[in-house]
Amino acid sequence: MRNLFLFFIAIALLSISSCKKNPCSDKLCLNGGVCNDGTCDCAPGYTGSDCSQQKTPISMTITAIGMTAYPHSQSNGNDWDLGSCCPDVYLTINAGTSANFSGWQSTTYINDASAGEIDFSDGLPFTISSPTQDWSIACWDYDGFGNASDDFMGGITFVPSYEDTKWPTYITVTSGNFTFLVFVEWTY
Repeated sequence: MRNLFLFFIAIALLSISSCKKNPCSDKLCLNGGVCNDGTCDCAPGYTGSDCSQQKTPISMTITAIGMTAYPHSQSNGNDWDLGSCCPDVYLTINAGTSANFSGWQSTTYINDASAGEIDFSDGLPFTISSPTQDWSIACWDYDGFGNASDDFMGGITFVPSYEDTKWPTYITVTSGNFTFLVFVEWTY
């Protein structure tokens, strides 16, 4: 009888210990976070006990740029180049709100850019060390690379990182006649 009693006690203790609650059953991890033994392992760019807080990136690296919209002629209707239908385009990116040659500049130009997306990867990657400040991306018609005779076709000022960015792999920057797809990598 004593052995039978001990047997039932052992079964009861095993049953109680096997009902251990999963530490992740009541844990909600946001923004792509994954629960691991009751603790959220957050996706890059997020922090906090439930991964609900965005980190502010310390830098952003531009790996490629696609230009999907741009003016094929000047605002007065004239071609950008005499005897050519289309502009010979290159890009610059610099800190601040005015286009200049103080930051990155594509090392080649696209001759007679006529239609469709133009991809720029030459001279990249380019790292922006202050992605929460204003940056300008500008398009130029090549006449001699960075000299006074190059035509400023237009540009856009943007802030790469802002609240609720969600850290995409590319940023769409658009205004007026221009649309740029800026492919990026974030560092936190």
